[in-house]
Amino acid sequence: MSTETHPPLTVTRELLEIVAALGGHEEAEPDPSQDGHRDGKGPGTGLDIRKILKEQGIDFREKTSPYGRVLQLDRCLTSTEHDDGACIIEFPSGALAYRCQHASCAGKGWLDARVTLKLGGNQRGTSHDPNGAKDPTVFQVLWDDEIEDLPAPAWLVNGYLLEKSISVLYGPPGIGKSFLTLDVALSVARGSDWHGHQMMQGIVVYGASEGAAGFGQRVKAWKQHYGLTGRRGAGFVFQPCNFLDSQDVNAFLGMLKALPESPRLVIIDTLAWAMAGGDEYAVKDVMLVLQAARRIRDEIGPAVLIVHHTGKNGEAERGSSALRAGADTMLKLSADGKLLKLTVDKQKDAATPRPKMLQLQRINVSGPTDLNDPDPVIDLTTSCVLVDADTAAESEDVLPNQLLTPNRRRALETLRDAADELTPTSRWERASGLKASSFDSVRNHLVSEGYVEVRSQGNSRLNRITPEGRTVLNPGLSSSASSSKESQR
Repeated sequence: MSTETHPPLTVTRELLEIVAALGGHEEAEPDPSQDGHRDGKGPGTGLDIRKILKEQGIDFREKTSPYGRVLQLDRCLTSTEHDDGACIIEFPSGALAYRCQHASCAGKGWLDARVTLKLGGNQRGTSHDPNGAKDPTVFQVLWDDEIEDLPAPAWLVNGYLLEKSISVLYGPPGIGKSFLTLDVALSVARGSDWHGHQMMQGIVVYGASEGAAGFGQRVKAWKQHYGLTGRRGAGFVFQPCNFLDSQDVNAFLGMLKALPESPRLVIIDTLAWAMAGGDEYAVKDVMLVLQAARRIRDEIGPAVLIVHHTGKNGEAERGSSALRAGADTMLKLSADGKLLKLTVDKQKDAATPRPKMLQLQRINVSGPTDLNDPDPVIDLTTSCVLVDADTAAESEDVLPNQLLTPNRRRALETLRDAADELTPTSRWERASGLKASSFDSVRNHLVSEGYVEVRSQGNSRLNRITPEGRTVLNPGLSSSASSSKESQR
């Protein structure tokens, strides 16, 4: 070993834990210099890493850690921008791992260091045999006592999202999933708690399938609600990235790596946004999306949250069950009366919390108006934020949940568009096109929720849509606007 002096290097416990946690990934490679054979002359077919470093003129210092031997290098093997901060960890099992503490080297590991050391192969399963056989050194064994030493999973959002996890949020269309994910994203970026749950702070990248203008109003409403201004650390990408296309995935990763710091959370809203031309019911396509999400997690380090819709029954997520099988966490957003209920129905590495009750609250923000229509159908000067149900109950600007099944929406829209202010039940049923058995159930629900008002006139039952009914059809419609329209009818 060289005795040449160089600046001291501090290998922190955090760095060792990161390396240990990644010990089962592709950057690990067995080394024969174990069990008293640290001169590289013992049994095995791996690498004598000390000899290799000496031959290439790379100085190092060696120390013992709880995770094995640490070789502190005098240069970085994955960047020319700095010399300090790099090390090779030699686990008791004989596996090797490489890490550099600098942010510019985030996501780089042993396979990247192999290239610099001219050891060949930078992909898992790369063949080093002229006959095409796979190199067995890409696999490693971590023994039970070594597994025990790995750090426990950490919470990104306490009780709901784990750090560096792959999660799915699903619910019916229009119920408020994007309001929820935006609320989480801005809370992580801000570094505040999320409705009473502690969380980690960091930048967030949000891949959105909806337009920038609509998100602009929502962001403005959220900041106004919390009394914030200026940049908070949440970035939005509105150009679709096809996770079925490796070139798109590589470009998306390149964009993430070019950020000033690695994001703590990446949101994909929605699954369809990330698989253009793919089939949600095809296992192969869904697995490609999950593979891309894991690449983002493994190479950059964030948790990845995918937003998805429910199927026709409104209960389970749409498409292949491979999505649920491959996710660490499944979050369901559903209606509970006039509230929204967030349920954790799968949490691989932790207990599930009690459902979280939330509600949308209207926020008045500045926005465009239609100067040619003094009474616009859609009020673009309002948006919504999510609040705790207990807080929302005291507010006059609370919105009912936006859940309407297709049949309920169809029936309510039919009543809204009826020529007469008061529509007989039989005429409403015929106009809706629903079966009699289905219509009765739909009508009873709409009446019980306060979306339809019923009046008696002789032997007839007459129905009219209420302001709440108009609002649930279009949450952007202000209460004043809907009340005004009712008064004109």
